[in-house]
Amino acid sequence: KVFMGTIDISYTSLAIGLLLLLIPLFYLWKFRTGLLWVTVIGIARMIVQLFFIGIYLKYLFLWNNPWINFLWVIIMIFVAAQTALARTQLKRKILFIPISIGFLCSVVCIGMYFIAIVLRLENVFSAQYFIPIFGILMGNMLSSNVVALNAYYSGLKREQQLYRYLLGNGATRAEAQAPFIKQAIIKSFSPLIANIAVMGLVALPGTMIGQILGGSSPNVAIKYQMMIMVITFTASMLSLMITISLASRKSFDSNGKLLQVMVEKKEKKKKKKSDEPGQPDKIKNANALKRGSFSLIIIAIFCACLVLVNILATVIASNFPTTLDVTTDRSSKLTAENIDYIRQLSEQTDIEKIEIIVCATRASYTGTDMINYVYNYY
Repeated sequence: KVFMGTIDISYTSLAIGLLLLLIPLFYLWKFRTGLLWVTVIGIARMIVQLFFIGIYLKYLFLWNNPWINFLWVIIMIFVAAQTALARTQLKRKILFIPISIGFLCSVVCIGMYFIAIVLRLENVFSAQYFIPIFGILMGNMLSSNVVALNAYYSGLKREQQLYRYLLGNGATRAEAQAPFIKQAIIKSFSPLIANIAVMGLVALPGTMIGQILGGSSPNVAIKYQMMIMVITFTASMLSLMITISLASRKSFDSNGKLLQVMVEKKEKKKKKKSDEPGQPDKIKNANALKRGSFSLIIIAIFCACLVLVNILATVIASNFPTTLDVTTDRSSKLTAENIDYIRQLSEQTDIEKIEIIVCATRASYTGTDMINYVYNYY
């Protein structure tokens, strides 16, 4: 099957393609890396999550409702903040709000700038652009923030003497933190800058390939890819600066001393568990399973909310007329003649939606005359 110029992949072909995973899984097992079950669980998560995403994106694009689209962004920010905390092992009470605010401000400002000013869309909340653009921004911000926050707080913890030395020699808190912020930026954004420098030469970016496979011309795809790299780079930097600025207010005491921001590990329990053969791998697998379960629960709740909203919208819509025929006698009911005419239109295979706009009319116009007028001229 071909959809909008793209060849569809059948489920049989998809299963055949997944057989390629046997090659890396074999070497992970052969060399006893301890990553076999972590990889299997990660792949299973990816498959299930993408199928769930396909379900609720179908409804998001079908409804194209600004409130539902923005609700999706809020849920993504919540999940991204939780993921960042889990990967960095930072305390939730200190970093959750700064990370969430950093993500929200950056994705809204940069995303709306691109959609409203660069693309100049009339409906800035159109799901066709709103959902993909905000999703790309969230994914890149999450990756860069995880690396940067790890480097920032690890550097502060490791080089406390340097930090205190700078404070003791008259530096302000911001000046004392600057070297650590610098190292965090270098470690986080160096790979991204290197990727930008060789883009189009070493590898073709995914967004550009996706648009070309979808039927877009290479020139259009190239321009979109340029802007995608610009907005992801800008949003990642802005979110990191907002997060560090807000988090620094809770990460230090009144004297500028770094508080305990990392989650304390229970060393004794870990040592006892690690004495058992194969126990470290079991711990890793259990942690991966917990993270996967959490993500699946969030996605399942969101899909359930979408289904409930769909049912509610259907029930409400069934109690209202979908078409009003303003005739000479000011009736709000469709005549049999009008119903037959609409039925004939709906039976045409190339028409998916019929939208009839009825305006004030002359006294000599019948309902059918009005429908014909609107259909032919508008």
